Amino acid sequence: MVNDCGGSEKRKFQRIIFSANDEVIGVFSFPKDAEELVSYKIADISAGGLRFFALRKDNLQISTRDKFFLKEIKGITIFDFDADLELEVRWVIDNEKFEHIMIGCKFVDISEAAETQIDLFIELELVNRHHGELVTDHR
Repeated sequence: MVNDCGGSEKRKFQRIIFSANDEVIGVFSFPKDAEELVSYKIADISAGGLRFFALRKDNLQISTRDKFFLKEIKGITIFDFDADLELEVRWVIDNEKFEHIMIGCKFVDISEAAETQIDLFIELELVNRHHGELVTDHR
């Protein structure tokens, strides 16, 4: 596979990147308050992991290696997983010049069934949107 820069794409899983206009929301729970569900806009997702945005004013306290759970994805297609999917924070971009922070996460010990569900979500989103950038991911 060739990426936009002309180099070889080395990703293992198919991934969809959402535009700023796409409304794809992840519903998450964090260990400090597992009963409270919070929603953030997803920037991209694959069976390897996802990136999401949080508003700076939300004051999300998150650091590399923190773990939390994805409970549901709401896009054109809605996926409520059979079991919560554990995520681990790989990186956080927090620049005071921007109103958002970006968080990159990987799935922890994801089951084959959950990988299949995520792949299906990606395929359905692409079909329903008639656009989107599909690449492959190594996470």
